[in-house]
Amino acid sequence: MKNKKKTGFSPSVQSALDKSAVNYQSQLNRLVDQGLWSQVESLLISHRTGKKAQINEINALFNQALCASREGQLKDAALLHCRLLAIDPKHADGLRNGSVVMRWLGALAMSHHWCIRYLEIRPDCSNGLNTYGTILNDMGKQRDALIAYEKALKINPDFGEVHSNLA
Repeated sequence: MKNKKKTGFSPSVQSALDKSAVNYQSQLNRLVDQGLWSQVESLLISHRTGKKAQINEINALFNQALCASREGQLKDAALLHCRLLAIDPKHADGLRNGSVVMRWLGALAMSHHWCIRYLEIRPDCSNGLNTYGTILNDMGKQRDALIAYEKALKINPDFGEVHSNLA
C-alpha cells in the first residue's frame, strides 16, 4: 500500500489540484527559459496565497537568491527574486539585488523597473543610485546615467565604484 498524503479532498479534486500545480510549474519554467521576467512576476503575483508570508519564508527566499547569484545560477536567482517580490513587493534589498541579477541576464526593462521601485523606497542610497546609473548606461541612456552617478556622489563623495563608472 502506498503512503498517500491525506489532504481532505476527494480523489478527483486532488487530481485536478495536482494537474493545476504541474501546469503552473510548467508555465513558470517556460517563461523563465524564455527570459520573460515581467510575465514570471505577474504569474507569481496571480498565484500568491491570501495568507501573509512569514518573515522566515521571505528571508529564506532572499538568502537563496543571494546564494544562487553568487554561484552564477542567474536564472534561479532571478526566479527566487520574482517569488520574493510576489510575496513582498516592497522588499528593498530584494528589489535592488534582483535588479542587479536581471541586469546580468540582460533583462534591462525588468532591472530598470525594480531599481526604480527600490529608489522609491530608499531614494538616498548611493549604492542604489550607482546601480541605477549602470542600468541606464546599459540601456544607452548615458545622460540619465550621469545624473544618477552625480546624485550618488553627492550622498557619498568617496564612492570609488561611481568614480570608476564615470571614468
